[in-house]
Amino acid sequence: MSTSTNLVDVISVITSVVPALRKEKTEMPLYMTQFAYTSDAWAALVKKPQNREEVLRALIEKLGGRMVSFYYAFGEYDGVFVSEMPDETTVTAAILAAVSPGHVKAVKTTVLLTTEQTMAAMRKAGAQSYQAP
Repeated sequence: MSTSTNLVDVISVITSVVPALRKEKTEMPLYMTQFAYTSDAWAALVKKPQNREEVLRALIEKLGGRMVSFYYAFGEYDGVFVSEMPDETTVTAAILAAVSPGHVKAVKTTVLLTTEQTMAAMRKAGAQSYQAP
């Protein structure tokens, strides 16, 4: 076998395997939560820095969920995280537990859909009719 044939075989395997590795399959619904700390919370964090991602991850896992990602941000919200949670009641419980100490001034949670879920919704919507007012 020539080197070019082996290379073609390797490239073929990589192009078929890598997309499957990158595509995350989730067993539970995904939720994106944006949050904004109070000025008192920022003052406390600056005075004594803490890894709040670890604390939040522990809470989410205790409730049967999984933290997918966590980032701090500039803008209207100070941070955002994506979590995989069993249902809306559980994600609501996590958010309520996390904000109840009073250090968060704003929170917004959004259900995330995969491309496949959105495509299925488009197909369903395309089969319906709705009359405008």
